[in-house]
Amino acid sequence: MAWSTAVSEGFLLAATLASDRHAQKGRTGLRGAASASVTALVSELTALEDAARQQRIQVISRRIARPTVSPCVPMTPRALAILAPVAERSLGQAWLKNAPPPRPGYRVEPGLRCVLMKIAESGRWRG
Repeated sequence: MAWSTAVSEGFLLAATLASDRHAQKGRTGLRGAASASVTALVSELTALEDAARQQRIQVISRRIARPTVSPCVPMTPRALAILAPVAERSLGQAWLKNAPPPRPGYRVEPGLRCVLMKIAESGRWRG
């Protein structure tokens, strides 16, 4: 199984939250490509000065926290309303305003939002 940059960055953020600056605690359980990927990222960040390292971690955390949803994705208003919480705030609010109200008590399944996110990121909506 491939170990993506996004997974390595997520691992790095988890280590940062755990005050494990060099990700030593977590890396002990990694092997092969996973270990190599995280080690390379940690080495790259360790070489940076504190301000640059902090800025890079902020960039990574913003990307993970707010996945990219294009404002011009041709999706139905209901699908866009489901994606509104992960979109940029003003864009998400506009999507919610244009969508029909959900039925009372409806809760979006995380898997549904994840699938819609993947479709939106790919631009392959056929709604």
